[in-house]
Amino acid sequence: SKGASLYCIFKYPVSPEGLELNRRTWEEGIPLVLQHGGTLEHHHEIGYYLARYVPAELGTGLEVLRAIKNALDPNHIMNPGKLGL
Repeated sequence: SKGASLYCIFKYPVSPEGLELNRRTWEEGIPLVLQHGGTLEHHHEIGYYLARYVPAELGTGLEVLRAIKNALDPNHIMNPGKLGL
């Protein structure tokens, strides 16, 4: 399949309620995207906010990445904490 890319920008009021709506959009939306075969992708990178979903997307592949990262960066000085590595 060729797939598709859906890029959404959500605009909420600048208020505590708006912040809560934004949080719920991501908290409820990302798991649904992953459940239906979607992927985490953003033209600016995944970033800190979406990094917590990387294990759900990569599964055992994340362990491979961790092993490579640990071999190349045993002191964990290169991009510490990025992508859960």
